Amino acid sequence: HDSFTVLLIYVDDIVLVGNSMPEITRIKSNLDNQFGIKDLGILKFFLGLETAHSSCGISLCQRQYCLDFLTDTGVLGSKPAPTPLDASTRLHNDNSQQSSSQ
Repeated sequence: HDSFTVLLIYVDDIVLVGNSMPEITRIKSNLDNQFGIKDLGILKFFLGLETAHSSCGISLCQRQYCLDFLTDTGVLGSKPAPTPLDASTRLHNDNSQQSSSQ
């Protein structure tokens, strides 16, 4: 029986995943004895990623990160505007009129 355990650490956040619950419990116990960690339960957010758990697996979503980014940059409150020119308008790099033969 092959088991695996992954320990992700970023600053003061730790994510512990694996396919052996006894091994995960043992590692959490060791970390708690050494550092006094707090178990926050099933992962919901980590580094801007939202996680959703289902019987099919785990889904990752950056919805909240995107909303925060749009809010921080002031774009979230912007109103859409139609394109000021017809999409088929051809632009030229001089001010002269293009001849009818072109």
